[in-house]
Amino acid sequence: YNEEDREQAYYAWIHEYNHHRPHTSLNGLTPSDRVPNLAGKNTYYVLARLESGATRARREALLGQQPEVLDLIAAAQEAGSPLRRAAGEVAALAPEPSASVLREVDAHLRVGFSEAEAWQSLADDPVWGSTARDLARSARTGEAVADTIHLHATRTREAHRDHLNKKARTVAVKSVGPMMACFLPAFILAGVVPIFVGIASRYLG
Repeated sequence: YNEEDREQAYYAWIHEYNHHRPHTSLNGLTPSDRVPNLAGKNTYYVLARLESGATRARREALLGQQPEVLDLIAAAQEAGSPLRRAAGEVAALAPEPSASVLREVDAHLRVGFSEAEAWQSLADDPVWGSTARDLARSARTGEAVADTIHLHATRTREAHRDHLNKKARTVAVKSVGPMMACFLPAFILAGVVPIFVGIASRYLG
């Protein structure tokens, strides 16, 4: 196995464990049945440690763009555009990589897939998976899609804010070492050396 194979195998195992494997301690439910948006928030930081640089950059870009993209989809719907058309319309406006994600959904719709099947194609995406599964369920059951979209936009904003806060704390901790390396020599030269010079001159002078 190379690094990419290990990455994909881990994603598959996490998804199976959280979304398809019943747990005795949960009375036969899966963790995703008990914790909303499990893939979007709770596995986010675990996966981040195992990703390549390109995969991490794509995921972080998707996470940062998703709230605004969902807001655009909701706005298109409120303007009268059905969900099946909104994906293609917003794909033309959204930045990459979000545009590619929506084009994938639109491509499924254009070749005859149902809305539920088109959104379900993103079920395993580490960022869009939770939203896509809920949109697929709404399409199957006829639930109000706008509420689902706004809910996921709020949750994604929270997840992105948490990620940025964690990243800022990490940067602050990592900066302590270089700062000490910069200031310690100056402290020694300005504070410690004169003391030893004064002691030495007193005893030797």
